[in-house]
Amino acid sequence: MAEKTVYLHVGQGKTGSSYIQSAFALSIDTLAQNGIEYPIDERSAARAGSGLISSGNVLPTKDSFEEVVTKNYTQSQPSLLLSNEGLFDLMQKENLHQILAKNLPDHRIKLIVFIRDPLEHAVSAYHQIIKRGGYTESFDKFLEKFSRLARDRKVFRRLSQFDMDMTIKNYSRHKKTVLAVMEEFLSLPEGALKKPEVDVVNRSLTRAELELQRAFNVHFGHGTSGYVSDRFCNRLPEIPSEKPIVSRESLKGYLDSSREHANVLARYISEEERHYIPDVDEAMASFEGQGDDDSFSFSAAQLDTFVSGLQEFIKIRVNQGKNG
Repeated sequence: MAEKTVYLHVGQGKTGSSYIQSAFALSIDTLAQNGIEYPIDERSAARAGSGLISSGNVLPTKDSFEEVVTKNYTQSQPSLLLSNEGLFDLMQKENLHQILAKNLPDHRIKLIVFIRDPLEHAVSAYHQIIKRGGYTESFDKFLEKFSRLARDRKVFRRLSQFDMDMTIKNYSRHKKTVLAVMEEFLSLPEGALKKPEVDVVNRSLTRAELELQRAFNVHFGHGTSGYVSDRFCNRLPEIPSEKPIVSRESLKGYLDSSREHANVLARYISEEERHYIPDVDEAMASFEGQGDDDSFSFSAAQLDTFVSGLQEFIKIRVNQGKNG
């Protein structure tokens, strides 16, 4: 009989989770053929499979996690696969390990966490919080408060106390081979996970798109991403992203802080997967050559995508006014 296993893919924000979850959604039958159940409703599976932004098959809450484990998992297969990047931080606050031990005592637990090099992660996280979080501040202000590695220290300290097999991979090293990493983790044959038709799922923005969404956040508040940045990402997924505007002083402060945290985290991470932190000169060079600070450009396709979203946004606002 196949070994019973709970596979947890908890990622971290901006470590290819949507792309991986798209592959899971496209590979439900293949996973089942290999003894792994990936419980997900048809609508969410269809969205993820088509390359749209995904949150996996469980919400990052204790109640949702317990519901999937106790109700949605039919146990038609010996193993269960759960995926949501938000589970990483939740595991520091809630004893999800205890829920699994209580309800699936015969299953061993295998956990995979994707980390990312700090500067690359900060840039990507800034894009995401502008896109989906309604954030309005500059990248300099964001760097003052972004504490991913500080939180990681707390989470990894807690996870190291649990009885589970933990794999830590640096997404910055495995962007092109992330599905191969997951196949190895799940003990699947090479090529078992179906690649999404879209190579990039939930891409970051260009500098112009980023500033446009930030302006919407300033003037309309949270909740406009569906008409602006999400449309750019879903309709024009292949456009390369760009980095935001940054000052040397802010960048140096962030790199110095990251280096201190990374030295502590090294105890949990194999040498080849540890965080890389450049010096400030190397880091500043990577931000240069992306246009003037106060001028931004859009292609015809970007403008058409934006205007169609604006039309929908205005219609909804007008209808809300009539009904209000």
